[in-house]
Parts: sequence; C-alpha cells; structure tokens
Amino acid sequence: MDKLIAYLNSLDKAARTDFAKRCRTSEGYMRKARSTNQKFRCELCVRIERESDGAVTRRDLRDDWQDVWPELAKHSGGGANDNRKSARMVI
Repeated sequence: MDKLIAYLNSLDKAARTDFAKRCRTSEGYMRKARSTNQKFRCELCVRIERESDGAVTRRDLRDDWQDVWPELAKHSGGGANDNRKSARMVI
C-alpha cells in the first residue's frame, strides 16, 4: 500500500482533517492524487513530510525526488536502497 495512504488510514477522522489542513490541502485531494499517480507539487511534499514528522517523506511521494532535491541524494547515498546503511570495512 502507498505510504501516504497507509499513514492517512492510521489516523482517526479528526486527525486526518487536521493533518490535511496543516498541509494546506484536503484528504480527498491526497487520496485521489495517489490513486491516479498524480505528482504532488514540491511544496506539498515538503509539508507532508514535515507534518507527518517524517513518517511520509519526499522520497515516498515523488519518484523523481533525486532530481528535485539533489541534496537528499547526497546525504542518503542516492541509490535505490536509500534506507540501507552503508557497509564499513573494519581493519
């Protein structure tokens, strides 16, 4: 399941409404945009990441996140496995 939809589903109705309001959008818009694979505007992605306390990140919301936010790729290693920790050689 889509990470944003899973996050929305984890909230009760009042919390979903409050979350959408803090993101300056509506729950309906977020659900419809995800179901039709519409790209969110960059500003909305940042708000969703901030207001979800990082539970849903910009990386989760846009498949072109490396092009839009190259600084994130630098900090994460930029690969497809962004959450994978880099291996270190012990001498």
